[in-house]
Amino acid sequence: MPSKQTRYHRFVLVAQASALALGLFLLFNGDRVFRPGPHDQATQFVIERGDSPRTIAQNLKSKNLIQNENLFNWIVFATRSRNQLKVGLYTSTPRASLFDILTQITSGDATLLRLTIPEGRNLKQALTLIQEAPGLIGALPDDLHEGDIFPDTYFYHYGERRTTLIATMRKLAERTLLRAWRKREDGLPLNTPHDMLVLASIVEKETSLARERRRVAGVFINRLRQNMKLESDPTVTYGITKGQYELDRPLRYSDLRRYSPWNTYRVRGLPPTPICLPGKKALEAVARPLATDELYFVADGSGGHRFAKTFEEHQRNVKRWRQWQKKNQQ
Repeated sequence: MPSKQTRYHRFVLVAQASALALGLFLLFNGDRVFRPGPHDQATQFVIERGDSPRTIAQNLKSKNLIQNENLFNWIVFATRSRNQLKVGLYTSTPRASLFDILTQITSGDATLLRLTIPEGRNLKQALTLIQEAPGLIGALPDDLHEGDIFPDTYFYHYGERRTTLIATMRKLAERTLLRAWRKREDGLPLNTPHDMLVLASIVEKETSLARERRRVAGVFINRLRQNMKLESDPTVTYGITKGQYELDRPLRYSDLRRYSPWNTYRVRGLPPTPICLPGKKALEAVARPLATDELYFVADGSGGHRFAKTFEEHQRNVKRWRQWQKKNQQ
């Protein structure tokens, strides 16, 4: 068996030979390595897991990023960069040289991809977006529940695992919920952060207007304090679909009478789970609801709602809403 000293000398000789070979090559071919490339605009290319230097060179040549595949392969060999070619989606700058491109690939200077999970989508809809997002790999986890991930815009690398991105979404959901819970005002009829999450999901589905969130939250808080049923239409819809499909018709009176654990026309208090993925603003609205005496609200036909303190006032608002519906359906 060679001694440590012998192995060390061999390593030095190999390193010196490689450096000499690279030096000689650059002496005679340096112009071709460092000269501007043939492409005149920013160009994207992908390095897939398992791609060989030859495959990468062919891909670069097909996109007119390099002129000589053999030259690329030789540089990878001479610089011993084969194991440093990183998976990713890359954007090459106009006229980037062969050296620039190789440096970009070995440094992992990849282009980030973006995925947005909109507020108010349910878990199944979010998982569909994640499944269809370009560049992600691997299976989806099977232990997710409604409200477990946070709706936001996420950036990720080409070739990243779906489970990795979802873990980030789960952590952000936990942090955002606990932050809102810690900042909640005293005396809210909510026992746990999960209660806050459930109510925020209802607020998220009830209004898309920022100016109304705290007011809508205040109505539901008032109803909880008085042990009134929440009577929220989106909870009825979720009880029918379980978040698995879109209900392609208006709710009927019979739907309001049908029992499900989510139907807040039938069940007092909060549903057992969220009905969507609420955003930060909805959570903050529930943590700090607007203090009013209002117990009712109904759509006003312009995207917002009319609020009422008494049932009689609410009935008048409902009548106006139905008149608006009748007029605009003609």
